[in-house]
Amino acid sequence: MYCWLVAREFSCYVPFVERRHRDTPRPGISGPSILCPAHPKAGPVACTISKLSCYHALGDQRSQEGTAPFSIAPLGDVITQRLDDLLGYVSDVFQQGWPEADSDVTDVAVLRRHTVVMADELSKVLDRLRRRLKWAYSEMRRLELVRRDQGTLDPEDDAHFRRCDRMIKKLKGVQTRKRREAEGVDDINTYSVLAAEGFLPGYGLDNGSVVAMAEVPFWQLGSMDFDLPRPASLALREYVPGNLIYANGHRFVARRFHRDPDEERYEMPLFEVNTDREAVAEANVGGAAGGLGATTLRAISVCDVDLAHQSQISDEEETRFQMPVAVYGREKGRHSGGFDLTWGERRLTLRRGVHLRLVNVGSGPAIDERQLLGYPICAVCGQSVSPLSSERQIKSFLDGHQERCGRRPDMLGFFADVVADCLSLPSCADRTEAYSLLETLRMGAAHVLDMHLEDLQILVIGHVDRDEVDALLWDPMPGGLGLLEQIRGSFAKVVEAAVQLADECSSACEHSCINCLQTFRNSFYHRYLDRRLAVERLRAWGGELRVAHEIPALQPVGDTHELDAQPVNDGETRLKHLLQAAGFMSGEFQQQIRFSEPIVMDHLIGSTTPDVYFRGDEEDVEDKGVCIYLDGMSSSLHGDPRIAARDREIRTWLRNNGYQVIEITYVELDDRDAMIRHFRKLAKYLSGKDLAREVSENSTWFNGRPRK
Repeated sequence: MYCWLVAREFSCYVPFVERRHRDTPRPGISGPSILCPAHPKAGPVACTISKLSCYHALGDQRSQEGTAPFSIAPLGDVITQRLDDLLGYVSDVFQQGWPEADSDVTDVAVLRRHTVVMADELSKVLDRLRRRLKWAYSEMRRLELVRRDQGTLDPEDDAHFRRCDRMIKKLKGVQTRKRREAEGVDDINTYSVLAAEGFLPGYGLDNGSVVAMAEVPFWQLGSMDFDLPRPASLALREYVPGNLIYANGHRFVARRFHRDPDEERYEMPLFEVNTDREAVAEANVGGAAGGLGATTLRAISVCDVDLAHQSQISDEEETRFQMPVAVYGREKGRHSGGFDLTWGERRLTLRRGVHLRLVNVGSGPAIDERQLLGYPICAVCGQSVSPLSSERQIKSFLDGHQERCGRRPDMLGFFADVVADCLSLPSCADRTEAYSLLETLRMGAAHVLDMHLEDLQILVIGHVDRDEVDALLWDPMPGGLGLLEQIRGSFAKVVEAAVQLADECSSACEHSCINCLQTFRNSFYHRYLDRRLAVERLRAWGGELRVAHEIPALQPVGDTHELDAQPVNDGETRLKHLLQAAGFMSGEFQQQIRFSEPIVMDHLIGSTTPDVYFRGDEEDVEDKGVCIYLDGMSSSLHGDPRIAARDREIRTWLRNNGYQVIEITYVELDDRDAMIRHFRKLAKYLSGKDLAREVSENSTWFNGRPRK
């Protein structure tokens, strides 16, 4: 919501023309507005980019395919310059009549934090849309080659080609909406697209960054194609091969996954999976899985997917199929602090911004019956088949795509990284205790608080080295809804309602049933629910929570594999501010690069994580991007000869494989001449001599002032 108000004031993220708004001011909001040069008469709000093609928000307008990423740097500069004004506007709106009990949500420091990151969050959305555009281009080029070789396309590929063409037209804003599409989401209008992507309020949409694109056959009269956006954590369970998706009176299955054209350059981690303990851990490249029941599985990041039509929903279909999937999780050793609480004889923790990695390791029945991990997915074209198919059908799929695509499909899992507020119950004896307690508490909270049951999610984390599990009740809403704090404040009432719900089952069931703890959404852990055990524990521990002590924020101290990691120390923070001030906004901090073949030294090295990574031109296979390493010179770090030798080996490999490498020492961060030299080199790599000259001649960025 904060970003929405900021967007109303600075609504055009294109080259800006600023003037004082002379029209009738909006109630409670006045001050500078930003007008779009393409629509100077439209007004400060109406002149938003009405279509994504305005100034080619997904790329350079001079290129048909938008090879140059659109820069959000001007918006970041304007927000920085007008930050105090913006905070005044936003504070005036949110602090008027806000409930005193939740005043911490509208604290000036909180509003400032949301406002400052607005440009970065918008950049992530545009990057996501651009990846979809590039994927569609890549698929169309691939299919054109097939058409050239074979003279025609088979019906499935032909339909896929038309679908990609429609996607490109929609993203470029040239697809004309038909009269029958007047109702619903205008997925060409910029505000609607940003709302659907979760950047602006969604107007009741089921927001999410992962989109399933459903194609309804032409013979289904009265129906049309549509998109189903989902948060990554929900798409991880739903949008997988073999599951049925029910929507708009039809049934669909996930069929073709939109892997990026250069997906091999992105992280495809190898996981050690222990099905006995339902635990997952990242495995070393070349290492063997350990522990009874453990094996290894590669996984891809959850991504957009095409949905293939199965049938209309029948009136006789009383129940809906949901394929049980095995989603394991782990904490990534990073959070923003919180409280350690005492609950009877047990310990609870309430932490903000916990970084989690969720991994879908396969279909539950396939794992139980055939010990089959993952899903059959072709890494070339993205096609898939259900893991519940017959062995003969799976073999036919594997052999057919090896012949057709030149590579045998793999059994792959899916993973998603989420950041969420968590109420944790560590060291539960088993999954029965963990699921029973959290599900009962969640239902009690839904009766006491103004929330839906699905507003909070349950995750039980197993460990490959012990039987105990950690139970997490987490808030999937980005930034949090504040529900966990409300549970803490009303804990006695929540426990009382939970006990009543579980103890007074109308069916008097032995463990659980649809009249007490079972729902459609929690079907994958029905077998663990035990209402009697939950009532026993809740009554024994009571409804009082006491604060034992505060928990300080935890940040990673070494390399991280996090896809959206931020700077983790003062040196990296200083480097980030210098890069932003100089106009280099597209760098990714702590982005892992995985090698195609491990480097053999005293041990296998399968990846590197530069401090900042700028992606290369996706159309140029020789341009892999720029890696910036920030080196300390202490004897225990990069000054150590052994560590320095390893670094040289890795960086030599990068230079020999299309990457540009820039090495900056900590002491150079305060050396103007040294930083000008490094940034001039970076500018030349990214844009050419003109930008390099500008960075050299105008070094106001070194003092933290944005470069004009």
